[in-house]
Amino acid sequence: PAHPRPRPGPHPRSRPPPPRRGPKHRPLPGAAGHQGRGRVIGADRPDEKTAALVTGCARELFVLEPPAVRVVSQARFPELSCPCLAGWRRPVLILVREQWEALTPEERRSVAAHELTHLRHRDNSLNLLLVALQAIQWFNPLIPFAFRRLRQDLECLRDQEVLEKLPEEEGLAYAGAIVRLARMRRLR
Repeated sequence: PAHPRPRPGPHPRSRPPPPRRGPKHRPLPGAAGHQGRGRVIGADRPDEKTAALVTGCARELFVLEPPAVRVVSQARFPELSCPCLAGWRRPVLILVREQWEALTPEERRSVAAHELTHLRHRDNSLNLLLVALQAIQWFNPLIPFAFRRLRQDLECLRDQEVLEKLPEEEGLAYAGAIVRLARMRRLR
């Protein structure tokens, strides 16, 4: 019997399938969307001013390795409600374009300082540990409450640290940024 000749090249099943597209398969920052080494699917690189601002804040706060910065659209990632760090080995600072552009330069500097303070204290690694502990203790009803309170306390500590490092007029700008971001989150 005649057998078909094998085709040259890699086996058709050796390549990974193409990524699925569409609203149900949109990757989330910090999860599937975060690809490591500063890559976030659907994100843009920041403008030069923003990159310089984050690098300058990192230098002032003694952050040894400033994070990669990416800018995303609120329409593409509606689940993002404020700037955040994603990833734990090589964190990426993710900024929501519409919110970032609504802030004044002083507010931007204070928001960047807040996120970099989280990075300096390795809060992303702590959050990863908390998620793992919560998965192990899924049956304990007090764990979600305790971890939520711990995260709120961490936010307050980072806010306090940023306010201590900023001059008074920039501290007022920081408070204004927090209020402005909270209002934007409510209006969504």
